[in-house]
Amino acid sequence: MEELGDEIPQFLSIIECHQDEGHPEYTKDILYNLIDRLLNNNCIQSDYADKAKLGLEIAEPDRKCWEKICRNFLKG
Repeated sequence: MEELGDEIPQFLSIIECHQDEGHPEYTKDILYNLIDRLLNNNCIQSDYADKAKLGLEIAEPDRKCWEKICRNFLKG
């Protein structure tokens, strides 16, 4: 496993999927599925779903770096 060392950027992007936190482990496919499920269950309105999907189209989390951080954290 690679050590993180100086490779950690000062800021890492995430895709925000609710008010409290983002989930860097979620792929865009998972998030699109969640949005559609919430919309189909009338938990969110269609304009909010459209806005969330648009945000996904322009967002790109730093998945590789987040993955290294999470693996090193779990490794102890």
